[in-house]
Amino acid sequence: LIANGLSSVVPCAVAGVALADESGQWTVTWQMKGHPLEVSPELIEQLEPLHRRAAERASLLVATREGGPSAISIPPVFEALRIRRLAVGTLTSSRHQLGVLFAGREAGRPFSPGEQLALLAVAQQAAVGIENLRLNEALLRHSRSLEQQNALILAAAGEGIYGLDTDGLTTFVNPAAARLLGWSVDELIGQPMHAVLHHTHADGSAYPRETCPIYAAFKDGQVHQVQDEVFWRRDGTSFLVEYTSTPIEEEDALIGAVVVFRDVTARKDAATQLHAALGEVQTL
Repeated sequence: LIANGLSSVVPCAVAGVALADESGQWTVTWQMKGHPLEVSPELIEQLEPLHRRAAERASLLVATREGGPSAISIPPVFEALRIRRLAVGTLTSSRHQLGVLFAGREAGRPFSPGEQLALLAVAQQAAVGIENLRLNEALLRHSRSLEQQNALILAAAGEGIYGLDTDGLTTFVNPAAARLLGWSVDELIGQPMHAVLHHTHADGSAYPRETCPIYAAFKDGQVHQVQDEVFWRRDGTSFLVEYTSTPIEEEDALIGAVVVFRDVTARKDAATQLHAALGEVQTL
């Protein structure tokens, strides 16, 4: 794209761009009269000194076939294409040199001052675009890495964990939550969780969503902890739970809640049995 854009701005037979990554590896794209050219090790080897020379000056570097002792010579790979004048502009980001942009002419007509300014402008615009693209790619890689780490954490957690949006619909569920509730993870995504697992009190009376502490978290922005309620499984049975509903904020706006819960049936039963045993001891 850069090579095509360069040819449309300044008439030239050869146009291309050479980019160096942080490890010093080069990626070169070039073309002659609209047709892609093969990239050889010799091309990269001969572009590297041009890159260094271009980085030393703010103006465009121009190599010619017929220069004096102080002139910059046309590299052999361009000579083989009958290029007589080669303009090279450095691609400079806010942090470092990204590479070079180059344009070559077969005819001996020099690049005019206006054409040189146009080439420099293209180089500057290309450098900004390349840097933004690399930053976006780095952010995307970082985001994917965080997503993978979060997925591993959720999968390893023993407690049930799920997220809700402000409509009360499930945004994510970890395997432990799905297992405790008797559903699969995919079946719970997008479901109204109150209607799925929290619709009824332990005594069988209806549990309105408006009075649910889980949903209160993304209405009042407070953390709600409950230790004496029940959740309902897919098969219609219930179990005792402790849960914490924590609001999620983004740019000072409540966007949902994360709920962490655990089945405390065994612990409650053990406490009841212990209390009963202590009562029997006291009566002896």
